[in-house]
Amino acid sequence: MLRQYRGYLWRKGFDSLGIAGEKFTLQNVRKTDNNTILVLCLQYQIDGVNWVNTRLKLLEIDLSGNVINRLTLNQKNYFVPIDVIKLRNGDYCFLNTYLNYKNNENFLWKVDVEGITYKKVDIPHKAVKTYLDRIFKNHDNGIILLGRNITDEKNIKDFLDDVGVLYILKVNDELEFKWEYSSDQLLLSDMRLREFISLPNNNFIITGYKNKYNFYIAKFYDHDTAMNSIQNNLKKENIFLSPNPATDFLEISLPKNALKDVSIQVYNVFGECIKEIPLNPPFSKGEIKLDVSGLPSGVYFVKVGEKVGKFVKI
Repeated sequence: MLRQYRGYLWRKGFDSLGIAGEKFTLQNVRKTDNNTILVLCLQYQIDGVNWVNTRLKLLEIDLSGNVINRLTLNQKNYFVPIDVIKLRNGDYCFLNTYLNYKNNENFLWKVDVEGITYKKVDIPHKAVKTYLDRIFKNHDNGIILLGRNITDEKNIKDFLDDVGVLYILKVNDELEFKWEYSSDQLLLSDMRLREFISLPNNNFIITGYKNKYNFYIAKFYDHDTAMNSIQNNLKKENIFLSPNPATDFLEISLPKNALKDVSIQVYNVFGECIKEIPLNPPFSKGEIKLDVSGLPSGVYFVKVGEKVGKFVKI
């Protein structure tokens, strides 16, 4: 017979968090890197029977349930807050949805800890409509938005019948668009994205539903993150490459302590890793000969660990 487990620690209702008597709907709960909890709510303002306004309410609490911060944000347009993250500098970034269904469906809203707006960016529709469901931070403090593009709006009353494809949008912490990805409809027909898992080497994994009864897991490579790393390291370029420009072979000279790294990576100007050569067993000298004869003409980057060099292929 199972014994009764007494692991109950604490419970705090919203009345004890200082918003007693207000009508609200809990939208989402997220954990921050600082081990605090973001509680995202929508407050309805009703005049009789008419919905006259909405407010975004955010509570940040510690793991004991104590309120660290409380924000109330208003918008002229009717909207619904969907998700929230806290950036490394302490700002909050909200993913929201308009309710007027006119020009834009989603918008991003970045505010400081006092609720002062830094920036608000509308996200245009792709295909028939774009629906974004989740917001996540990536390795480089970039922001990954997960959702879908509706290609066939079969029945607006039954959202599950809509046909859509996977859509991923990346913005930086200034809410500037960096890249977007929309899947081939024949490859993935997506209802809803669920989770984002950040991995080493600029990779990430997402999970979602293909349809009502099937799910998928997909792995992606964030070339923007890789390119940021390369550009930062180029400021202290520390791999000697010769000849440069190169035609067939490239000699790489680098400190011997770099040879403990497991591979040499070659990137194009878009930050895509196009060639990887394992260093196994490790080279005993700091000079490596690399075959680049098969590369198209252009500018490339060689990366070993955190050390980077740039060369031109002719």
